[in-house]
Amino acid sequence: MADGRKLGKGQFVEALHQREGYTREKANRVVNAFIQVIKNALRDGKDVELEGIGKLRIVELRTARRISANLTGPGKTIYVFSNHKKTVRLKATLKLESSNVG
Repeated sequence: MADGRKLGKGQFVEALHQREGYTREKANRVVNAFIQVIKNALRDGKDVELEGIGKLRIVELRTARRISANLTGPGKTIYVFSNHKKTVRLKATLKLESSNVG
């Protein structure tokens, strides 16, 4: 179910098949291997830098929970950070022409 604004794995495989002339099976193996290499590197704590696209890195997100308590005095609010989550962030280096965007 493609919405025209994103390139899913299937579309990526098809594009590789069309552009490089690989069979769809080989294109699928190449894409799967590419994804696995990236996942393994990120899992090992490494940044993944893709020239012309950007850098992928694991970052830890902290969500704040607001607690109003008399521990710090009347009218004071303290924030407690909890629910640490890890996510992948992409710092993009790709510069797009404004006519190609949106």
